[in-house]
Amino acid sequence: MADFAIWVNACEESLGMKPGEALTTYQSNRTETHQLALESSPLYEPVAELAQEGFRGTVAELHTQLNCMISEGMRRSVRWPKAPNALSNALRRMAANLRAAGIEIQFSRANVRGRSVVSLSASELRKRSSVIFSDAR
Repeated sequence: MADFAIWVNACEESLGMKPGEALTTYQSNRTETHQLALESSPLYEPVAELAQEGFRGTVAELHTQLNCMISEGMRRSVRWPKAPNALSNALRRMAANLRAAGIEIQFSRANVRGRSVVSLSASELRKRSSVIFSDAR
């Protein structure tokens, strides 16, 4: 990535761009890509809500809690993970996008029985911005 930044920075002038414009555009595109990926996932809204409160438990417990947070129609949707292993796989695929949105997700084998444990939390910046947003309503 550093090579790309050096290369694109060197090419900006010959491409008729202002200094730093290419990297700014690149960052903007990355942000939009993260947002688009999250918005297209039915998991994002309930996971973000749960991350505000904080969660630590098995993937099965998370699956049960998320199922309680959504409508029956969404639970029946082909896009919704039907089992804990499908949820775990979906969350692992979304992890980079969630982190970009200020949601920390960690998987570990901390459970005594060797079950996968997942932790969700919102970054301090995300928590503050959601409080400001909810106070403005």
